[in-house]
Amino acid sequence: MNSLDFILNNFIWLYYFVTFFFACLLVFFERRNPQSTLIWLLVLFAIPYFGFLLYLLFGLHFKRERIFQLKGKAKKSFLTLANLQDKLLVQKTFPFGDTRTINYADFIQLNLYVDYAIYTENNQIQLFHDGKSFFENFFKDIEKAEHSIYLEFYIIRNDVLGNQFLELLMQKAKSGISVRLIIDDMGFKSLYKRTKILRLAGVQVEVYGVKKFPFVPRINYRNHRKLTVIDNKIGYLGGFNVGDEYIGQNTHFGFWRDTHFRVTGDIIDMFVFDFLLDWNFAAPSPQEILLPSYALPGLNTSNIGMQLVTSGPDSLWPNIRNSFLKMISEAEHYIYIATPYFIPDESILNALKVAAISGREIIILIPSIPDHHFVFWANRYFAGELLEVGARLFEYKKGFLHCKILLVDDYISSIGTANMDARSFHINFEITSFIFAEEVAKDVKAQFEKDLLNSHEITLEEYLARSTTVKLKESVSRLFAPLL
Repeated sequence: MNSLDFILNNFIWLYYFVTFFFACLLVFFERRNPQSTLIWLLVLFAIPYFGFLLYLLFGLHFKRERIFQLKGKAKKSFLTLANLQDKLLVQKTFPFGDTRTINYADFIQLNLYVDYAIYTENNQIQLFHDGKSFFENFFKDIEKAEHSIYLEFYIIRNDVLGNQFLELLMQKAKSGISVRLIIDDMGFKSLYKRTKILRLAGVQVEVYGVKKFPFVPRINYRNHRKLTVIDNKIGYLGGFNVGDEYIGQNTHFGFWRDTHFRVTGDIIDMFVFDFLLDWNFAAPSPQEILLPSYALPGLNTSNIGMQLVTSGPDSLWPNIRNSFLKMISEAEHYIYIATPYFIPDESILNALKVAAISGREIIILIPSIPDHHFVFWANRYFAGELLEVGARLFEYKKGFLHCKILLVDDYISSIGTANMDARSFHINFEITSFIFAEEVAKDVKAQFEKDLLNSHEITLEEYLARSTTVKLKESVSRLFAPLL
């Protein structure tokens, strides 16, 4: 055997040893659903030399309990307050401002238990459904800030709007306002050079990321949250990132349909708390976190009830997924879903099928313009399954649909950053609000119905008549659904 053959044979054995190692890691040490595990085993063994590289990029998870221990301890500081609310809910003596919320007491208990998500009332909400109105109000509130500005975004573009936003933050920091910005290391990559300039201007910038392998791009563990707190009085949350495309300046996407909201009231304490949890994870020197001083809704206040729920690899449970599942399972009349990525796991999909068969009206609204082709065709596949049990499917035609909306029975609505997919449920860091108020639900419903007028309904007959090529694209995309 010559030296080349010797090297080649040893390289092949090394490859299979590495593949076997990652396979063992996948099967025995990572908590995955069986379908995801089987797909990764297939990738590891079926794609020579590149299977384990793909696994490093897209599949490798780390021990959540060790990496995010700080956040778990901080959340438990809410235990006393959460237990008090839970006790009153069990005794049916919780002083709800709107008696209809009593019907959702077990839903509130669920989020108290898994995420210490304190229920608040005395909240006022303003919804934004397009980028122009959102950024006008958003920038005005930042300009008026007197003490502090806390911001957390997944994407900030190196374009006109993105640079305008950063210039505004630097101006406020130079004027003496405390400005803190958490950015995702992938969503901010085009502006890394600006980080030093921001810090010199007084903006405190922290990059959110978990890098066990410094030279390997981290596809998982994205910080997908978009949260803002101004002067500990005003909060913003929703689907908008910062960039020209979000105000309709991208020729491919055109009009950008999204939903964000502005809120004031007792829920702001939870906005501050969740922001500082993320800040303490990203920053080298943790910030002291003060707990809310209230325990129950006050008298004669706004009856808009809210819970702020986080989810991600630092959570023991898929909190947001479980809340979605409960909303769907307990719907009595209708379920409206608007999402750019409709790739539900088996539990959500089955719950929707059961609801449809049981006579609930189900309408799914997804984009007609793909931003990721695998996701686009997976959307069509899963939505098509629901068509077969009586659900209705619409594709938005006016532009790109990016909002994340779940609305049930004219009362409970969800607005936040989580898509209806495995990545949002298990891999990315997400934050979503659950709102218990008829007036907010009516606003969400009215906009949803407007969106349907700008959409094309795909009937079951049309779906069944799709071409063989389309069916093949859907089937292939479906196989990778747990990874998308």
